[in-house]
Amino acid sequence: MKRLTHRHKAFVLVLIALAGVQTGCGFHPRGEISLPNFITPIFVDLSASDDPLGRELMILLSASGANNLANSAGEAETILTVSDVRQRQRLAAVDDQGRAREYELNYQFQYELKKTSASDAGAEIIKTNEIKLKRGLLFDPDNVLATGHEENALYAEMRKTAARLVFRQLSASRPADAQPAEARPVLQQE
Repeated sequence: MKRLTHRHKAFVLVLIALAGVQTGCGFHPRGEISLPNFITPIFVDLSASDDPLGRELMILLSASGANNLANSAGEAETILTVSDVRQRQRLAAVDDQGRAREYELNYQFQYELKKTSASDAGAEIIKTNEIKLKRGLLFDPDNVLATGHEENALYAEMRKTAARLVFRQLSASRPADAQPAEARPVLQQE
């Protein structure tokens, strides 16, 4: 059996030390976000919107814990209300003949999180907040069908991104009495 040199021993010790630091530093694999107990279970109220964003939010809430999603407002500790979902496109560039070459796709909505318990009824944990997302879409007049598929894929990706942004804010929420009084900024991503 081959003996380890001092260099090899030092390397092994450094690896062990790094492994110990990593496990003690609070590092968690991506996707391992949990929600605070005081807001779960959450009922997602989509009565003001028929957008597929609600389905993305419910998938994230269900996947993050067994008791995170309520089937009705009566079973919930909090209600997440999603409203004013808008999906728009704007002409961003034209070619030298005046034909469309690029569009800007916009996806935005508002949401808020409120308590449902009798003592805190209607207490806002997350005040009305707005998320705005933008993406660019190159238009190919020779391949309109593919451009339409790409547009649908970009909107689907924006919905997933928006759901993750809401979920991250839910995971970082604090009780209403610990919240600062100032309004939250609009979350934008391009």
